[in-house]
Amino acid sequence: MGDWTREFDEPVPLPEGGRPLRTLRDAAAYIEALPTTEQQHDAVQTALHVLLQAADHGGPMMFARIGVSRMVRRHHPEPLRKDKPWGRRRLKRDE
Repeated sequence: MGDWTREFDEPVPLPEGGRPLRTLRDAAAYIEALPTTEQQHDAVQTALHVLLQAADHGGPMMFARIGVSRMVRRHHPEPLRKDKPWGRRRLKRDE
């Protein structure tokens, strides 16, 4: 059936301050407790997919943690960072 007791390298904190998600089982229970409409959100569906891959097929826990982290922050996006120049870089041309 799968190993749902596998633990994340670091627990996934919840934005509402609840108990952090430590295992695949914790993350699955969190998803199960969401309202049906929230369970249909793309981020939740992606998290569920990577959780199933990790539990049933030994998939990478890092992907599962990333998916779960994005899921719990789906309504709390991170602010854009203005301290890093992520845009297109200008090339110096020899004149």
